[in-house]
Amino acid sequence: MFSVLDILDELQKLSLTFQKDEVAVSDVKNALVRTRLSLTALLARPGANLRKFEQSVNGNVFETVTLNKHVNDDAELTNLKNRVVNATNQYLGNRLDNFEQDPVLSAAHILEVRHWPKDHEQLAVFGEEEINVLCEHFKQLLEKNDFDQAETLSEWLDLKVLVKNNYGNLRKQAVWQVMFTDFAERSCNVWMLIEILLVLPVCTACCERAFSCMSQIKTQYRSRLDTVTLDSLLRIGIDGVSSADFDPQRSIALRWNTGERDRRPNFLRNS
Repeated sequence: MFSVLDILDELQKLSLTFQKDEVAVSDVKNALVRTRLSLTALLARPGANLRKFEQSVNGNVFETVTLNKHVNDDAELTNLKNRVVNATNQYLGNRLDNFEQDPVLSAAHILEVRHWPKDHEQLAVFGEEEINVLCEHFKQLLEKNDFDQAETLSEWLDLKVLVKNNYGNLRKQAVWQVMFTDFAERSCNVWMLIEILLVLPVCTACCERAFSCMSQIKTQYRSRLDTVTLDSLLRIGIDGVSSADFDPQRSIALRWNTGERDRRPNFLRNS
């Protein structure tokens, strides 16, 4: 049981990566590799839960429970753990192998600035094959937005020089945030490809959260909400601040002082 808990802990970390709102393809690939390596490490040594269990066993007593241990139990446990870990790794490979084999998804590694080659000769041609793959795959979409493929490789080279000389030590999110904020007009063609990679969806967790939020808002007692109102309430519920951090005074004042009818009760205060 404790070996299974160790396996589930690693799978939970992978699952949480898929559930993030701002997860990119490269993030999923890194998380998948890490999970498979962590599972493989469980074959060589016990995980945190199994190690804690072994340290808690005093002779044949675990807490207040007496364990009946047989001669072959250790070998059977090791054999069972190996089979479960290998089966889990095989399933992950079969289920998510497109992140490694699909050329479009594999092209997302060009976003990992810290992993760019340090050698100038390697950096000069780095990412060109991936750029060509993206241009071909999204050709119809790009042509509708005045995309000039002939200028893309030149713009990609300019971008690599700019990032490598000035922002190579920043994290991926910070690098591309700066690029899109300050330099978006310099390389408009290559920015289209970078933006596609950054927003390429890898899961439907955000959609499921939106449906759950809508079910809480549009109940059977509020079924006549129009589309604009429902959209506004969903944006508040999904992207708004938490109720603990929200200051309602401005909203109350706006609601209280605007509108066709007077919402303030007519009464006189005693002096």
